[in-house]
Amino acid sequence: MVSLLSELGGLTRDIQNYIRDVDREGRLFEQSFCTELKAEMSDYYKLVSDIEGRLFKAPRSLWPGESQLGVTLRRMYCWTTEARQKLRLMATAIVKVQEGKGGGDVLSTISTLVDDGDPFIQAFAQQLLKTASAPFNHILVSWITDGELVDPYKEFFIREREGRRDMFWSEKYTVASDMIPVHINGEMTRKIFQIGRSLNFLRVACDDAQWVAEGGPRTQLTGDISDPRTLETFVYRSSSMVNERLMSVLRDKFGLVSHIEAIRRYLLFEQGDFALALMEVLENQMDRSGQNIMAHDLSAVLSSAVRSSNAQYEDPDRLSAIVLTFREENAQLRGWDEVALKYNL
Repeated sequence: MVSLLSELGGLTRDIQNYIRDVDREGRLFEQSFCTELKAEMSDYYKLVSDIEGRLFKAPRSLWPGESQLGVTLRRMYCWTTEARQKLRLMATAIVKVQEGKGGGDVLSTISTLVDDGDPFIQAFAQQLLKTASAPFNHILVSWITDGELVDPYKEFFIREREGRRDMFWSEKYTVASDMIPVHINGEMTRKIFQIGRSLNFLRVACDDAQWVAEGGPRTQLTGDISDPRTLETFVYRSSSMVNERLMSVLRDKFGLVSHIEAIRRYLLFEQGDFALALMEVLENQMDRSGQNIMAHDLSAVLSSAVRSSNAQYEDPDRLSAIVLTFREENAQLRGWDEVALKYNL
């Protein structure tokens, strides 16, 4: 019994040391985790103060049969049973959090305690998880409603690649699979990534920030996304909304369909008269050294092929996107492998 009561001191010291370290240099998720630890420790300090008050008020000497009026070891053991369980859980959670990588990994670590069969442990872990997940939910909401990644400590499972900020769609963002919380499955991860990336693309590349702010997923956010079911419903609804808007902008504002048709006709050589004219004009250049052929010479070849085919009736914006160039800067025009027909958007 004495050893169990003494355990409280060691657990308290370890928790206080961790809280002090996090207050000094902790990241957002750790600070949020410590918020709940501080609240629980505050309740524990009140219990200690109450016991201390009882101790000072207890009679200095007891007559036989009057032990129930004082503070005994057994009574202290009974009074601190629940507090001891909480301190043990907090110490266990701290160890697991320190072993993890932070961010979503912290939430996954705490979630393992939620799955415990003990109702007391489960209820305590759920409260701990709710508080610790606040920074994650804040970053998540910003990502899936505005397409903005506000993650100064790189604790979210979506990362922005350095030096790729101009590649809005293909290379700007990536998923850190080891930071995905356990309550977010693979399909939902893909949709969350797609929603934020699409919103960022609409806002920055398509100049559609007004819709993102006034008509985007934020208008559908009514529940508490800390609840997994609410989050899943919101993500699936937002995914459909954002995809529909993105396709509408690309189709109506930027003429996506006509660009695809142009690529099919001219790059895949579906328009036979253009392909034949291009090959004939380009073949006449094969006997010339690559050193004597400049980029404008290839432009003249392309222009000649266009004038010699029905491509001359194509929309000027589509024709201007077709480029005939060398695959490499120092290539020589000795064969078909040295040239490339490209479509620049």
